[in-house]
Amino acid sequence: MRSLVATALLAAVSLTAQVLTSQYDNARTGAILTETTLTPSNVNAAHFGKRFSLAVDGDLYGQPLFVPGLEIPGKGRHDVIFVATEHDSVYAFDATGVPAEPLWKVNFLNTSAGVTTVRAQDLEYSTETRIADYKGGVHLERPGMVVDSKTMRAFLKESSSDSSLDKAFSDGTVKIVSTTIVPGKPKRIRTGTSEHAEYYADEQKVLLNGGQPRLVDTEKVDTTGKELTWWANNDRLLVDGEEAKQVRTVIPKK
Repeated sequence: MRSLVATALLAAVSLTAQVLTSQYDNARTGAILTETTLTPSNVNAAHFGKRFSLAVDGDLYGQPLFVPGLEIPGKGRHDVIFVATEHDSVYAFDATGVPAEPLWKVNFLNTSAGVTTVRAQDLEYSTETRIADYKGGVHLERPGMVVDSKTMRAFLKESSSDSSLDKAFSDGTVKIVSTTIVPGKPKRIRTGTSEHAEYYADEQKVLLNGGQPRLVDTEKVDTTGKELTWWANNDRLLVDGEEAKQVRTVIPKK
């Protein structure tokens, strides 16, 4: 969970100015030439600093916007801060931090269209290679699948007109939960763990190796091996063992 940190004058001030666009105006000057409250004498460590933090679902890269005296249906009139997160959510908060819960929130993700979202502490992306490296604890979500790991390398489709996920490699305490729905069969949820995992979007193929790969599903089948591969769009499972460590599957008696 990320947080929005509100920084402002600690002394009470009148909230009348509006911030309706990035960098304050359409020319993106970053200047408010009519400012009268903030001065070099009062913007200092004694009077200017963190007031509070508010919980949001992702990092914030766009500038927060501010509208004073805005009427929120069912919530009354508030001085409102609007923020957008990298998880495609937009929040409206009271600028005083009270209440801490959002006055309004909407998420624009279209999960039915196969949208993939990734949250992490750090991101490095190359437009030339179309590779994104996530570090610091990673959480990926897409329809029917959730992946958690320490790091992840995501490869986008090669076509510049297609920004969808091609494949992703995860490392460090990997956990993958996939839900498979096959017509005529009960919904099957598989939970895989390993130190390294690979996901191929077009095939919906998941590969686990490194550490002690293990797969447990809702049918209580528990499988271990040197390398486990399954397909999220059906119930196929491929298990590779080795001489010193053979494949092991536990199937309960029904």
